[in-house]
Amino acid sequence: MRGYPLLVIVLFSVLCVLFRFLPAHLPSEIRIWVIPPLMGFALFCGARLSWTLGAACLFTSALVGDLLLYLSRGWEPVPIVYLCLALNLLLGKTLVGGASNRNWFRIFGTGGLATLLFFLVTNFASWAAKALPEYEPTFSGLLYAYRKGLEFLRDYPGSALSELVWFPAMIWTYDWVMALAMDSEKVESKV
Repeated sequence: MRGYPLLVIVLFSVLCVLFRFLPAHLPSEIRIWVIPPLMGFALFCGARLSWTLGAACLFTSALVGDLLLYLSRGWEPVPIVYLCLALNLLLGKTLVGGASNRNWFRIFGTGGLATLLFFLVTNFASWAAKALPEYEPTFSGLLYAYRKGLEFLRDYPGSALSELVWFPAMIWTYDWVMALAMDSEKVESKV
């Protein structure tokens, strides 16, 4: 039973790669409902894993998914997403970190905060990089970028739910498997 927690982490990593790669090959009417787990996984890695293991699992999953997207679609990785992954790792570690922390209000609150930060950071970066020609270098141009971000969320609602759905689900699953592993060790030590 000792290997099960590691197996769960590997399964989460594989899930992130698949959800990063496969939706790009789905029709848009299906893709809009996909809830990608990567940002929720970043929070989980911070909340339950050591810095080294968490960062290794998280960024390996993101890089492998991006490599598959690049090879199959020619889509280049977006560096600001990696900054947001690092922010989520830090948020998970500082706000929820520790295996004994099962405060669901804190877990969902951190998920909501991470969703808001991702929205603010990525849309600010799009505006600063002038991702669209109509993003003028003014305050009204920035507000327009945020409006376009809200339109994206309207069209792809699943993208805003990662931290609110996957993070608690991963915490619950991992904690449950850890509890089973501990119970199994107690039984083995008595025998």
